[in-house]
Amino acid sequence: MVSNEEVKTIVDFQLNSLKLALAIVFYITDIADYYTTKKGLEAGLREANPFAKKIMEWGWRKYQFFKFIGPAAMVAAGLTSDDPHYVWSAIFAVGAGFFIYAAIQNMLLIAGRKIAKA
Repeated sequence: MVSNEEVKTIVDFQLNSLKLALAIVFYITDIADYYTTKKGLEAGLREANPFAKKIMEWGWRKYQFFKFIGPAAMVAAGLTSDDPHYVWSAIFAVGAGFFIYAAIQNMLLIAGRKIAKA
């Protein structure tokens, strides 16, 4: 028979594995957003996010710093959090959704720009 403590350990492991997987997806989608933003700017598109646009005015290296360090700090905070309500899992899932939406939108705008030029 399995004790309650063993069940709790297994469930905690599964939930932490889910949180880790979501954190990885969150960061990968951030990279996809960065890459497609860079390609879009190279194709002649303009940044629509006023916050990102302001940081880009400071220089591309500063934009890269904030683009990668901000989400990395969130991942570190989320993975080390003892939050019992799984808020970080939701943040990672929603954040990944926003990043993938932005990346897909960037790809569509780049494709549209290429079609318009043809």
